[in-house]
Amino acid sequence: MIDGILARNTSIATNARNCVLAAKNKEVIFMGDRADHYVNQEIDGKAVAIGGIKLVSTLAQKVKEQSQPDENVFGSMPHILIQGFGGNVVAATKAFHKNFPNHKLIALVDYNNNVIKDSLRIW
Repeated sequence: MIDGILARNTSIATNARNCVLAAKNKEVIFMGDRADHYVNQEIDGKAVAIGGIKLVSTLAQKVKEQSQPDENVFGSMPHILIQGFGGNVVAATKAFHKNFPNHKLIALVDYNNNVIKDSLRIW
């Protein structure tokens, strides 16, 4: 059991570090697997922090030593919003921005399983 825990978290930390290095000073965000068990969020957050990723998607993933409750936690538009617009990522993104103009917008381009096409549509 211990080796399974270590294998998971060292793998996550190593992958996080590789992403940070590949990003070359660009900000990297961590969005844990939403189908994963919730108890993994905290330890996964520690692993990505060790790897150098500072932005996480839930409070549970945030390293507890950070001073502010929501420091380094970001949000994105929900997939259900895109579903409400019939899969139209552009329309959903515009609606989100119209209603939350002061929020940093992170468009979810994975909804239609064509991230390149949807990224270019939003761009």
